[in-house]
Amino acid sequence: AVVSTQSTGELGDSLDNLLNWANVKYGDLVKLEDVKPEELSKLLRPHEEDVQLKAPEIVGKLADVEQLLGPVSERQTDDEEVLALITKHGQLNQKWTDIQDELEKLRGTLCDTHR
Repeated sequence: AVVSTQSTGELGDSLDNLLNWANVKYGDLVKLEDVKPEELSKLLRPHEEDVQLKAPEIVGKLADVEQLLGPVSERQTDDEEVLALITKHGQLNQKWTDIQDELEKLRGTLCDTHR
């Protein structure tokens, strides 16, 4: 797959922005673990909405990268931009999973208190 450097660069920038967002969001969510359960639902809701709003962009961007790079087997490359893209894709993918897991965990905390 021939990748025009521009799209790689642009995607890289988008991934950087999303990764920054994801890192901050994840940090915010982890901080909520210390919040009292009765305050948690109030504090969690805006984050959940935020994550839902961001989801299509993140999932879409991850898909864009996958489409751009082609199958994993074809990714033997020395192109630094492409390698950077693969790395960022992996990081964002992981962080996005972490965010989902953290939300589940916090929701679980809420469910426990309502019983």
